[in-house]
Amino acid sequence: MAHERLKRENIVELTREFSHRFTYLEDSPNIANFRQADHQRPETLLPFWGATVALGQALMRRVPATDNPSALIVCIPRGAYPFAEGARTIIPHADVLVTNDGGLRTDGPLIPDGVPIRQVGTLVIADPVLDTGATLDRTLAGLDRRIERDRLIMLSVISHPDTARRVLQQYPDLHLITADTEDKFIPAPDGRGRHRGHC
Repeated sequence: MAHERLKRENIVELTREFSHRFTYLEDSPNIANFRQADHQRPETLLPFWGATVALGQALMRRVPATDNPSALIVCIPRGAYPFAEGARTIIPHADVLVTNDGGLRTDGPLIPDGVPIRQVGTLVIADPVLDTGATLDRTLAGLDRRIERDRLIMLSVISHPDTARRVLQQYPDLHLITADTEDKFIPAPDGRGRHRGHC
């Protein structure tokens, strides 16, 4: 199948190019339930929630160990609540910060002004879908004024390969851990989605 071959090629290229900063979670059984979530079909929402928690756990387990135990998880709605919940089962000591608007606005930082300046060992961005990378850019723009970090981890269930390459190049301290890639169509956590370049 051409689509699967292209996906495999993208993963191989990203792994080769960013060997120590790109981690792909192979064949997660939870991807199907994550992709099938549809707010108009309530029976899909509980499986979506459970799958997203499990994916957060699985991806967080792949985060490299560090001597500094302090961590902050930045949760980008929608869909990131169960994702961050899963990650936090692996690092229960982590604080959680929720961004302002879940990407509904198109400009300005997503971090509330009241977030205090602090230093953390690991900053985790939990965003289930890495599509254009604009939400990541705006989140980091707000955090960079307030949060000093030893390292930066992004957890994403589904990542667009070109965007993954761009953010890994743009943020040389970023480690991206993803469970799946999608080249043309990025599903939203509510089951809707869009073709890139058509909205």
